[in-house]
Amino acid sequence: MPNIPLVSGDISKGIIASMEHDPDYFQNLCDRLKNENPLIYYMITAAQEHSNPDFSTGYIKGVCTAYVLIEAQMEADEMNARWG
Repeated sequence: MPNIPLVSGDISKGIIASMEHDPDYFQNLCDRLKNENPLIYYMITAAQEHSNPDFSTGYIKGVCTAYVLIEAQMEADEMNARWG
């Protein structure tokens, strides 16, 4: 079973920059997750039905951020393995 990668500072800086410069970042990410990984999307958004709106929004953004950080690091690691 592959390990979850350790996310580098460069990856996190890139994701933070994207968040800061795109006001629709989280909505676009949720839309992408809904299409590419519906079960993850469902699990993330299910919290909306059972908690207050502030908690739900924070939860969704937190999980989405973790997801995209791991995804980006996996892509970077794969590129580094291919091209050194």
